Amino acid sequence: MRRGELVSDEIVTDLVAERLADADTQDGFVLDGFPRTLEQALALDVLTEAYSTPAVVEVRVPEDELVRRLRERRTIERRIDDEDATVRERLAVYWRATQPVIDFYKARNALVTVDGHASTDDVTRRINAALKR
Repeated sequence: MRRGELVSDEIVTDLVAERLADADTQDGFVLDGFPRTLEQALALDVLTEAYSTPAVVEVRVPEDELVRRLRERRTIERRIDDEDATVRERLAVYWRATQPVIDFYKARNALVTVDGHASTDDVTRRINAALKR
């Protein structure tokens, strides 16, 4: 993670599978940041075959704004994994791994893209509106 790389699919999928086995997820759940790779999306399909088709929300924010936000977080929280070079590497890794996931859910008509370049309250309202559709 300090180098900007993703945690392995196997580790993340195992963590999600363990959490989804809990009783409080049986009526539905929200996953933030998962799946990030096509392998994770395919594993999620198996884990959730008892549920209806998921609504997948992609929150889009311009890269320069993401870097600015993480620079601000680094200043407040002193996180070394938020150095500009590491953030840009994380974003490059994210797009290489995640674009196939976006395409996967687009093909299933399950993807909704929300503009995340706004206040937290506005983005929350946009996400809630998207999930009600």
